[in-house]
Amino acid sequence: MNVAEIPEKAGLKYIDQCQFLLITATDEGRSEVLNALTPIGNEKAVGMVRISKRTYYVGCFGLYPVVLVKSGIGAGGSDSATVTTMSAIDIWKPKAILMIGLGFGAKMKKHKIGDVLVSRHVILYDVKDENKQTIYRAEQPRASQILLDRFDNISHLPPKSTSHKFGKMWIGPLLSGNTRIENKTFRDKLLNRFPQAIGGDLEAKGVYQAASEKDIPWLVVKGISHFANVVEKTEEQRELDRIMAVRSAIGLSKNVFSYKYAFEELGLVPPTQHWPAKVIREKEPPEKEPPANDPPIKAKDKIRIRFKDKRGKVGYWNHKKQTVIFPKYIDGQEFQEDLANVKIEIPEEERKKFIEENLGRLSMEEIRAEMAVKGKWGYIDINGQTVIDFVFDRAYNFVKGRARVVKNGVSFYIDKHGKRIKK
Repeated sequence: MNVAEIPEKAGLKYIDQCQFLLITATDEGRSEVLNALTPIGNEKAVGMVRISKRTYYVGCFGLYPVVLVKSGIGAGGSDSATVTTMSAIDIWKPKAILMIGLGFGAKMKKHKIGDVLVSRHVILYDVKDENKQTIYRAEQPRASQILLDRFDNISHLPPKSTSHKFGKMWIGPLLSGNTRIENKTFRDKLLNRFPQAIGGDLEAKGVYQAASEKDIPWLVVKGISHFANVVEKTEEQRELDRIMAVRSAIGLSKNVFSYKYAFEELGLVPPTQHWPAKVIREKEPPEKEPPANDPPIKAKDKIRIRFKDKRGKVGYWNHKKQTVIFPKYIDGQEFQEDLANVKIEIPEEERKKFIEENLGRLSMEEIRAEMAVKGKWGYIDINGQTVIDFVFDRAYNFVKGRARVVKNGVSFYIDKHGKRIKK
């Protein structure tokens, strides 16, 4: 496998082409995933591009163009799975995320080194350093049902075109927290509390936290390299176990990625043999120029009905209950005088900093709730266009051409251009 360095500007051309984000947290993982990649299209090597603080690799995994990045071990810290995943999402805008790596098996009598754990959901735990008290989080986030289904069915329908070796697959809940499970006492304490767990790792928590922020489908696939207990093995044997385990996880994953239509429901279709394919991602159709002498808009066509999707995001229907403004706002009110006051999340950099500072103190749900409070209000028109910027701590409906807003604790009125006016 050849790797060729490419400049950042050239690497950015792959942003609209690499549809999957692959993450691994160990040197063995990075090395073995790189060996499994092939060059994209007519390229002669897998690409290596450095963007900001991280190095990314672009290539084909099975039939699909992917971008690979290595995180640090664990979910906390500046190079953690959480921060690394968030940074990669910001740059590459993936449609799905797969974490491939190493984990521990929970059932020594059933599991073997090289078997593969696939996350149905993640059981979160934390440990307080001062008294070693274990805290179990109420949330047990589920992985993507679509990704989970494709892995679940792979052993029954192996692809005809290729076959990659992997150990027995186990699907179930994974333990994931901020403390490495390295001794039998701590392991048994967790497994007694959660007997349904099939194993665990340190990174699933971080991948979930970052992916859920952007509502991106995710899945964690880990090869069993140990059983979180003290076993007399040489370092050479441990290394062989790690390599066998990660190769097994990669083999299973690559089989799934060898199906043409496995991820069609996510809008992901592998390109043709000629790169780049004409259509890699769904794109918004270009806006049509309005015809001359447009007839006046009828009153019923101005109707906008506020709704919330299953994520709790606010959007708007027309009078036929068709979505005309995509649900992307964390709060919003009904339209009045053809404008609606809506709320967006805090800026990307502030959000990442806030998450990193509060990961150990709060659950992800609590973090999201606090960030929602810190969001900003602005105004949109009936087409969803921003007409007054999102700079207000609170904003109210327009009445007779003016609206009350609050900024930095000061309340005042604005007109429909966002200019401050006298009461």
